Amino acid sequence: MLVSAIIPAYNASKFIRETLNSVIQQTHRDLEIIVVDDGSTDDTVRIVTEIQKKDSRVTLYRQANQGASVARNLGIEKSKADYIAFLDADDLWHPTKIEKQHDLLVASSDDVGLVYTYSRMIDIDGYIQGHTGACILKRGHAFHYLLVSNFVGNGSTAMVRRKCLPSPKPFDPEQNGNEDIFFYLRIAAKYKVDVVPEFLIGYRWNTGQNNSTNFDRQIFSYESMIGKIRRMYPNIPRRILHWSEAGFYLSYAQTLFKKGRYKQSVTVFLTKVVMTPTFVCTPPFRRLVILAAKASYRKILRIRSERRRYFDMEPGAT
Repeated sequence: MLVSAIIPAYNASKFIRETLNSVIQQTHRDLEIIVVDDGSTDDTVRIVTEIQKKDSRVTLYRQANQGASVARNLGIEKSKADYIAFLDADDLWHPTKIEKQHDLLVASSDDVGLVYTYSRMIDIDGYIQGHTGACILKRGHAFHYLLVSNFVGNGSTAMVRRKCLPSPKPFDPEQNGNEDIFFYLRIAAKYKVDVVPEFLIGYRWNTGQNNSTNFDRQIFSYESMIGKIRRMYPNIPRRILHWSEAGFYLSYAQTLFKKGRYKQSVTVFLTKVVMTPTFVCTPPFRRLVILAAKASYRKILRIRSERRRYFDMEPGAT
């Protein structure tokens, strides 16, 4: 059954060839591969055009620079499949990613709107840096849980049913940052989610291609998103909103730590997380703190296993 793979790309020449190859090599062959160039000024268009000549499944659309949300919406508009998967232009898919998600979604009831999978963080050379910390096996109605902890993970993990896409615009063009989690939340508010609990994504978290390292923008975009969520779903319990804020800042503190901004990381943790005592007692907090402690221990002591590239590891391995 046809699956649409949608890839927004902006000045992605450094990674787009490897990213596209990871899609072309999927074991699920019935794919339409849609790249939406968002006004790139580098060689992105030339590289995609070159690949397009070798694989007729690849289609390129171009637009003036308007952001990833507008690019994804254009890709959705041009796509034909009932099942849609999204991939950022610097990330990688394991060869079985689409096959496993597609098979699970096809076998599921119609009220399952989204299937996600786990991710490994990789550097610019494709070497594994760890995993995202979002390796949470969550199925069913998970809207409140997703508000507290983004277990879907990033913009390259999800496959969704077309009929479950939010309207009027699947991705909010005004949401500059956190647009992925906003999209997932709007689906989870109405439909169930499911998971393929394997590491099928290589997520480049520190390449300058994503917004996850722009701290001020992340805070602004989170506050914008949570304000929209509160207006759209006014019956969310207050404690869930408090936990959501604390969960965001816990993830924020972890990112600061990874970037070597230790003092600021501790300050954020103490003032924004510990000061929400009801959140400290929740399973998401305990899970994330354990993962953060392990990552911190490895960083401080410079403990490093043998360097392994993303495709050198089996998808089910930790």
